[in-house]
Amino acid sequence: MEQITYRRPYDIRHTYATIDLMAGANPACLAKRLGHSFKTFFDIYAGWINGADNDREMLKIEASLRRNAPKCS
Repeated sequence: MEQITYRRPYDIRHTYATIDLMAGANPACLAKRLGHSFKTFFDIYAGWINGADNDREMLKIEASLRRNAPKCS
């Protein structure tokens, strides 16, 4: 049977934050919930935000461009 590596209870905060970001949670809401300033939150979790949101944000941009692009005749 494999042993589970000990983790400090504090480490659960990081797991919680990264899982929520990967699920699409609002970073501002998470920062507040964790008691971080926005700067601290983004310094720690920017890599997870970037990885989790790229495709979703690109879809938003493309949808906006389709709605607002001038019609060519």
